Order: sequence, then structure tokens, then C-alpha cells
Amino acid sequence: SKMPRHHLARVALAVALTVALAAHTASGTVALRARTPGVYAHAARASAPLHRAAPLVDVRARVHNSLLTPAETFKIMEDEGAKRSLEPFEKLLWKGLAAGMLIGTGGILCSSVGGDIGGGEFFWAEGMGIKRLLFGAFGYPLSIICVAATGSSAFTGNLAFAGAALRSGRATPGGAFQMALATFLGCLMGCVFMGVLTHVCDLPAAIPTIAIAQHKAHLTIAQTIGRGIGGGWLIALAITLATAATKGGGNFADLALAVWFPISTYVICDFEHSLANMFFFTAAILSGGEFETADVVKNLVCSTAGNIIGAGVLVGAFLPWASGPTEIDSRQALLNAYSRLVSTNNAAEEELCGIEDEQCMEESIALEVKKAELIQVAAAAGYGGSGKSGKNKYKKN
Repeated sequence: SKMPRHHLARVALAVALTVALAAHTASGTVALRARTPGVYAHAARASAPLHRAAPLVDVRARVHNSLLTPAETFKIMEDEGAKRSLEPFEKLLWKGLAAGMLIGTGGILCSSVGGDIGGGEFFWAEGMGIKRLLFGAFGYPLSIICVAATGSSAFTGNLAFAGAALRSGRATPGGAFQMALATFLGCLMGCVFMGVLTHVCDLPAAIPTIAIAQHKAHLTIAQTIGRGIGGGWLIALAITLATAATKGGGNFADLALAVWFPISTYVICDFEHSLANMFFFTAAILSGGEFETADVVKNLVCSTAGNIIGAGVLVGAFLPWASGPTEIDSRQALLNAYSRLVSTNNAAEEELCGIEDEQCMEESIALEVKKAELIQVAAAAGYGGSGKSGKNKYKKN
């Protein structure tokens, strides 16, 4: 009741835009199904006859299931961490710069909505749960959605990828360190740039950032590290969920939901994120805020240390160790899949050859790729006595 009308209007506009985006995404999915009924009808028609061949069913079932299993998700994270650890420093730096600008954009948005609501104490005070909800709901979820959708490299997400790749032996410590350092420096530049832009443009977010940064500067070392662990944990979980949703064939709505819950939770609960703090301190200092240099350095160092533990150790290394497949399990699973593929190959080929629908072509190509991968793994593992005999057996069938 004490909220000024222009703040209420701003909050209402943000809610309306979110609802409109969700409705547009849902209608687009329905329209896609209406335009391509053959794909969905064929998937339902063909899945029953091929029930015996698990790898073949998986290709078609992906139409209906847009969420990967934990083992599949962590395997992709290991692969992504290995790939990024080999990228040139300059490329990682520029991708980190883009991610930093996106994170700064989220800081501007959340400061303009939840951070600029008058009529009482600031959002971290007792009894300000609604303000914290608005502060967390609008801002940083947008940042991480854009980072995931554009392929940018944010420092915290790369910590999770690096931890997964290091645990599995897919990346070297030197490569993982280069990836983390390059993206940290890139994100630092991007966040500082957006902080400068906030002050130069005199955006509505400029003044609220002062109180936000002062709140962060007054935290103790233990509080900052602990909150950094919580922030790194939730942000890396958002990247993990986004990987499970998008790599399984999900759409934009899947990505948005996968990211929104953990990121909004991190902000609402007042955890710490070193990249976000780079933006807040830059905008606050330029907008007239007074800070001790030691307090700023303490916050950035401690929140970074906490983020490394939460994202790199807990999500990147611990979760794949606890829930991901072991090397022996993965090898045996692939060999079993290859064995089933060989035994049911004739029936599968007859089923595919009997389909005249052109829309099935893409599924046929994906099936052939999966066959080739399984043959390679089985040959390397010595299935059927030797790789060569295994291949010949497959070709004969």
C-alpha cells in the first residue's frame, strides 16, 4: 500500500511481459506440432515395433522426452569441459566478456525492479520477502538464460564444466585453469563495462546499486565465503538443468524454466556471486557510493573462493561422482547396446526401409550415427574377440 504508483506500474509491466513470453512459447510449440503432424505420428507408430532395440527406441523417444538422465547430463558436462579447456585463451576471453555484459544486464534489471521499490527498508531486512521475490524473479534469470542460449562462457558455469572434466580425467589442470582465468577476466571486463554504462546513462538502477553494494561490503569473511558457496552451488545447478533440458531436444520454455528456479532462489536467498558483485560495486562507486578498498577486495576474493567451492567442487566434481556413471558402467552399457543393436539389426532396417515418409530421414541419419559410434566403442573394447571381427559381424547382419 505504501508502494508508489510508478513502481507498481513497473512491476506490473514486468509480470505482463513474462506471461506474454510464456504464452508465446507455448503457442509456438502447439503450432509446430500442428505443422508437422507426421513426425509425431510416426514416432508413436514406430516406437512399438522397435521396443526390443533400446538404442533405436531412444532415438525416437527423444521427441517426447526433452530431459536427459543424470548420467547423460554429466557425460555432456564432462565433454563440454574438455572441449572448453582446449579453446584458445583469446576466444575464452571474448566469450567471457559477452557473458559479463549479460550478467551486468541482469544486475541493471533486478536493481530497476526489486531494488527500486520504496516504502520501507531494503529487501534483505526482516519482513521484506515480497521485495526479495521481485528482486530475484526479474534480472539474473534473464542473464543466465541468455548466457546458455548464446553460447557465452560465464566463469561460474565453466567452474562446473571444469570440475566435471577434471574428475573424469578429460581435462588437464593447466587447461582447466586457463579456461577459468580467461572467463574470469572476460566477465570482469563485461560487468565493469555495464556498471560504467549504468552510471553514464543515469539509469534507474544506478542509485539502488549503492545500497546493494554497501550491504555486500559489510558482510564478514565467513559470511561472504558461505554465501559464495550457496551462490556457486545454485548457479551451477542452473547450468546443469539447462544442459539436461536443451541437449535433450528441449525448447526455449524448457531452458527458461530450468534456469529460472535455481537462479531466482540464489538471488532471493541473498547468496553471493562474484560476477554480479563486480557490476554492483562498479555502478555504486561511480554513482557516489563510498567504500573502503579493503572491503571491496575482501568481498570479491571471498565470494570468488566460495563460488569455486560451490560450482567447481560440489556441482562439477561431487554430483557427477555421486550420480554420474563410472567408466566401467559406461563401457558395459555401450557394449550391451551394441549387442542389442546387432541382434535386432535386420528387423530395424526392415522397419526403416518400409517407411515412405520423408520426415523420417533425419531420424534415420541419427540412427546411423549412433550405430557408427557403438561400433567404434565396441571395436576399441574388443567386443567379439577383436574390433575387426566385431565390425565384420555387424556388416554381415
